[in-house]
Amino acid sequence: MNRREEFCRLFARVYAGDEEGEAFHGPCTRAILTGIPAEIAAARPIAGGHTIWELVLHLLAWREFACDRLELRMANPDASLPPSGPEVDFPEPPRASEEAWKAALERLDANQARLLATIPRMDDAAFDERFASLRFLLHHDLYHGGQIGILRKAVP
Repeated sequence: MNRREEFCRLFARVYAGDEEGEAFHGPCTRAILTGIPAEIAAARPIAGGHTIWELVLHLLAWREFACDRLELRMANPDASLPPSGPEVDFPEPPRASEEAWKAALERLDANQARLLATIPRMDDAAFDERFASLRFLLHHDLYHGGQIGILRKAVP
């Protein structure tokens, strides 16, 4: 198994877990999100803190930025990078509804598939050059997955 395959295996386990939904550190990201209704996802149990929904959209913003960047750089190494900044870092959630929440989770699932399809297409040099960014993305998911788990418990 090469480094890209090993990284994809690790990234897949953190997101989707093993047969029991467990990652190496505890429940995987997808298991933490399973069963959360839109009302709870939109709740703000900590004044000034983020909601679960905001954190999901934040994860998506960074993951989509990473995918866009990886795919763009593979197609054209001299291309301009996608936009980033506060306006895309924590996008405003739509009005809370089960349909909109389900759509956000489906986007997260689709992005996971996109990442796991993009990384193996990278050559060794591109993977090595971007490994620190990919590792950051993994740590970012772990950090915010933990926040989501805590917020889930904080909402009555």
